[in-house]
Amino acid sequence: MEKNGYIDPYTTVMNYLSITPGKWEIKYNENIRGISGKEHRFDAVYRSQEGEIVTVMVVLRTEDLEKRLDDFKNGSKDVRAKRKFLIVCGEINSDMVSELKSENISILMLPGMFCSQVSSYNADAGSNDAPRSLPDGGIEESQRKRSRANIIMDLIRAINENSNQIPVTRLFYACNINHRMGRSIIEDLEHAGIVILRKTGPNRNVVELTRKGISLINDYEFIREILEK
Repeated sequence: MEKNGYIDPYTTVMNYLSITPGKWEIKYNENIRGISGKEHRFDAVYRSQEGEIVTVMVVLRTEDLEKRLDDFKNGSKDVRAKRKFLIVCGEINSDMVSELKSENISILMLPGMFCSQVSSYNADAGSNDAPRSLPDGGIEESQRKRSRANIIMDLIRAINENSNQIPVTRLFYACNINHRMGRSIIEDLEHAGIVILRKTGPNRNVVELTRKGISLINDYEFIREILEK
């Protein structure tokens, strides 16, 4: 699904699987033996009851794409993958896009904001899910230690965990950010079409996730699940 140039990986992959008969099994970091007898490793593999194979490669840095691409293409061909998905953080040039399309590889490019967060998650080996304790400097120092991308995803997840809407003050408190920083980020997210800010009373504002925001959450969890397995 494309929204203003953004292709939603989770929805795209799930939509493909939903229109294909039979149940699917997913394996992460899976080795599969091809018809040549050689084993190939994939970030994720979907296999249907009918034996259809869908391969997935996740590239967090565009500079790693070229050196991994040949292995992915050759491996997918050797295991007779019917569909191939490349999920890449950042933009790739038009020549590369044309080459990938000619190889029948579906390209799903993630926005920079998402890439920064998922890359830091991968580097921290899941530390984003660990309980946070504030440093000696309190909230201000904590905010300096967290990247803007981390804070953005924390905000989006907090809204999502509260049935996709939450009062502004409670949101900022839950994410350990001050009002000034929170307002700045909410304005950016609203401009990007990820959240809506609604006034529900004289001194009460509620932040809601849009469909685009919900898709972003699904994508984050989808990629994170692949990376942490």
